[in-house]
Amino acid sequence: MKEMAAQPSKHIDAPTATAVADAFKLFSLLMQSREGVSKEEASELFEHDEGRTKSAIANLITSAVAELDPTNTRLRYRYAMLHNFKNAIRNQDFLRRCLPEIMELRNECGESTYCTFDLEGEAVVLGVELSSHLEHDSVAPGTVLKFESSSAGRALMAFMDRSRLARQLKKIHAAEDQTSGFDQQALLDELADIRSKGYALEAGEVNTGNCSISVPVFSPSGGQLAALTVAGPNYRIQGERIAELARALMGAAHKVQIGLNTSLVPPAQLDQPILYGAPTCLSSQSPQWDENTQEFIWFDATENAVYRASPKENKRTCFRPAEGVVGVVLGHDGRLYSMGGNVVIDTSNGKQVQLDSACRCAFPGPENDLLGVIDQSGLDKLVLFGEHGHYTELVSFQHRASCLAYCRHSRSVYVGFEASRSIFCYSLNSKRLQQFKTFTSASGYPQSMAIDRQGNLIVAMARGWSLVKLSVNGDELARANLPVCYPTGLVLGGRDGTDLMVTSEVRDLPQAVLDQAPLNGCAFVVPLPQNFLGPRNQMIS
Repeated sequence: MKEMAAQPSKHIDAPTATAVADAFKLFSLLMQSREGVSKEEASELFEHDEGRTKSAIANLITSAVAELDPTNTRLRYRYAMLHNFKNAIRNQDFLRRCLPEIMELRNECGESTYCTFDLEGEAVVLGVELSSHLEHDSVAPGTVLKFESSSAGRALMAFMDRSRLARQLKKIHAAEDQTSGFDQQALLDELADIRSKGYALEAGEVNTGNCSISVPVFSPSGGQLAALTVAGPNYRIQGERIAELARALMGAAHKVQIGLNTSLVPPAQLDQPILYGAPTCLSSQSPQWDENTQEFIWFDATENAVYRASPKENKRTCFRPAEGVVGVVLGHDGRLYSMGGNVVIDTSNGKQVQLDSACRCAFPGPENDLLGVIDQSGLDKLVLFGEHGHYTELVSFQHRASCLAYCRHSRSVYVGFEASRSIFCYSLNSKRLQQFKTFTSASGYPQSMAIDRQGNLIVAMARGWSLVKLSVNGDELARANLPVCYPTGLVLGGRDGTDLMVTSEVRDLPQAVLDQAPLNGCAFVVPLPQNFLGPRNQMIS
């Protein structure tokens, strides 16, 4: 992409930051007075700086949170508009943080860039950085875009929660002419495609002959904040350049998200993983840590091979299990079991155990037993495997389980579910199942889990590109970026239990995403920083 003459600003927009702070300051004073605040009192608040006083009053009035009384001398608070004020301040703060990345993106790609917010059911453009081209190829601040026909609107719609999406679709139906032929199913299919690709593409968003690409930006908690857009004429944005601009947008959104969360583990900590699997692998599964041999173990589904790797000696060995194996699990007794369909094989002696139901996932359980999820007549059941393939049924689930983890300290079994984007906890002591954590749709869904040495749960989010650390109470303690979209397994190992092995798969990822994130499908180890894992003096296992 071409380099523009102007260089991106690395500094926060100081006037915007001052305006936001002043608005908060005046708002706080306004909340303390039933009679309101006079212009003179406001002037004293800002040490008689006329410019700051007028700006703060104007910002509160523009945000519809305050109004001047009939005498035009006293500012009064409008209680019904509190949420509008909060949203306005949030958006202004977001723009303040986002502006350097918007400017850098504009300079990098040479096209106009802007932010779009979902404000009271409308897609409204705010921060805009125009390109240096003479064409009018962008939009102005305050422009209201149609959700269903703009790339920014569709990027926002694609990651709305179900209730918000239903309301928006109802609004579109009410606004559309019956003869326009609005196809809701076609729109839903396109939104699913946007979620898969990670970006929305639209030609003619505002002006005929224009093309725009948009990606969503999420808050640290997974909530959707805005959409970032690059826009320009069709003749400049076509072919391979679409993928280039999409990658640049995703990179800018990634930087913004990091800046919004001071507790986020810096990406540099995760940008130097140790690749253990083959770089051409399409699917790796079932990472294990053998404490006795100090080795990582994982299953390469592409090669149908089980690998062992010693971090200390930097060597690998492998063997090929029987056909049909989908994963492996290491028992507390040091025995490695391969699993496929209704068959469990002890790889140390080749002994096979035939189950009456297919086991889809397993995890080392209490004592020398294994925990597993079996599919029995279309119903998922959590079971405890004993000797000779016999098992004890513990609890049944309404949804298909996606992953398991077991904490020996609390004797708790954690089960993740894709459909409900939730984790449930089953206590082997009380025999009770209860909801542990539910994630927003923007966060993705739990696909693999591990327990750290403090008994906290580390969750890898599919389609969320992140790790989430949860306390024993389900509170979020930390987040870290993950360089893969579909993490199939996690395990902590290494001398201090601070090395995290991640396995993953490619699935339906387009080549544009794989070019940017080549670890998808591979098995790799990431040394996690201590501030993510917690203090060592609290280790319990």
